[in-house]
Amino acid sequence: MRVSYLTPGGSTVRISIVTEAPTGRDAIGVVARVAVGAIEKRVRVDIDALVVFDGIGAASPPDSSVDGSPRAILAVLAIVDATDSDAEFSGSSADSIISVDNEKAEQLLRRRPMSDRALRRYLAQSVYIAYSESTLAAKVNFDRLDELITGNRTIDFERNAGLLLAEGYLTTAHRTKGDESYGPTASLVRSVEQWGGPKEDVVGERNYESTIAAYQGLTEFKTAILLEWSRFLVARSGTELTSIFRSLAPLVEKVLGRILASHGSAKASANLGPMVTEMQQRRLGDRALWSRLNHVVTFARDLAEHGEALSDPAMRIACESAFDLIPQLAALARAPSGTAA
Repeated sequence: MRVSYLTPGGSTVRISIVTEAPTGRDAIGVVARVAVGAIEKRVRVDIDALVVFDGIGAASPPDSSVDGSPRAILAVLAIVDATDSDAEFSGSSADSIISVDNEKAEQLLRRRPMSDRALRRYLAQSVYIAYSESTLAAKVNFDRLDELITGNRTIDFERNAGLLLAEGYLTTAHRTKGDESYGPTASLVRSVEQWGGPKEDVVGERNYESTIAAYQGLTEFKTAILLEWSRFLVARSGTELTSIFRSLAPLVEKVLGRILASHGSAKASANLGPMVTEMQQRRLGDRALWSRLNHVVTFARDLAEHGEALSDPAMRIACESAFDLIPQLAALARAPSGTAA
């Protein structure tokens, strides 16, 4: 199995499976070494003996494109999910245990699909990660594991990779039936480093101000948000991006606080982490939104503790994601009593 994975929320996590063994509790423990940013730890994923592995492969018999035991694959999915959904998991170097019963396995194996736009960002950022560890000759295969991580089908990957190919962001390196490798172009590298992804699929330069103006709940924050947006458009250094993100993360927190207050939540004045948990409990938004919010929490912690280890493209992606989240959060506000929802 490969080692580097991009989570739906935008984090990069490295997972090396060490061993599988019974835990003595009617479960099999899959032990892995995990690195998220500058945090490294050991994680044990306890998989209940009653877990059904239907869905690991695309069909029966199991899909040959899935490399590794079903339990190891489920463990990778559980770690990727924890990286996105639990800020404490990805922010602490303490060893962790994740329990997976049949209900949890169902959630991991049948994730709600990403939108085409989000999937194109996933494709582009994954290829960029390979480039950043190699050269423009880097090649990436998207397989069944990527489908399980994103919730998308093979045809979804082919459709969106085809569009990125046509736009000059990807190259096709090798093609056989059911097996295609993609490589980066100079346009992809420049776009990720400047925008955080394909320019057409990130927050648009020409419409962001109009987007913010469209939400009455953002009126109080409009000037501050657009100031950071103006800085983002011209930022070229990690120092500039760090400054922008440090100003932007509290704005995301304030906007989310207002959203929760409109729903009568007592957590409206809490920090971002507890507020995300409150969103999940109230089922406000969806898993993709929660994942990206948790990425902001984790990235803010990484920046505070290990800022020198964060790359400029990682900073760019984090800023772009935060800007994109703000109008999505604003759309969740409950209309005041006596007005149209």
